[in-house]
Amino acid sequence: MRYAISEVLLYVQCVRFVSGSKKLAFGSEDGTVAVREWEKSNSPILILEGHSDMVMSVAVSCDDVWILSGSWDGTVRVWNGSAGFQTGRFPQVSKVWCAAICADGRKSAKGMENGTMKVLDLHTEETLFEDTEAHADSVLSVAFSSNEQLIGSCSKDKTIRLRHPNTWAGIGSSVKGTQGG
Repeated sequence: MRYAISEVLLYVQCVRFVSGSKKLAFGSEDGTVAVREWEKSNSPILILEGHSDMVMSVAVSCDDVWILSGSWDGTVRVWNGSAGFQTGRFPQVSKVWCAAICADGRKSAKGMENGTMKVLDLHTEETLFEDTEAHADSVLSVAFSSNEQLIGSCSKDKTIRLRHPNTWAGIGSSVKGTQGG
């Protein structure tokens, strides 16, 4: 997918619906996060700037207030999605591949290129849990369950892991991916 801003075509790396509305939030190769109404013109209604490399992941809180973006510049940024300004910046030790916000909007999870996973308090920026050996390769996706009792992750190491987000205890054993054919 490509979109145009000021006659420059950009590749979109990730997209999320802003819940309860007809808006999309998406991150692009130029480090911006844009929000636009998908039924209307191609013009974004909000452009969030601050990353210096590709935005690989966006997440939107259930109340549509917070947008989280993860970038290959090694940062995760928190944005006020209504007003359009940055409220937090979390520098990481590696490129950020994925980010998620739990349903209550208090916690966020990040997965990095070096296999590290973190769970942070979205508002205080306090690290709640960090596992530098969560996976043996890049963490490609993270997600909270709707009841916030599980956090799942998958990796280039071909595993899926489930953990309890409050204790970081593993749930069962890792699931090894299968090869299609």
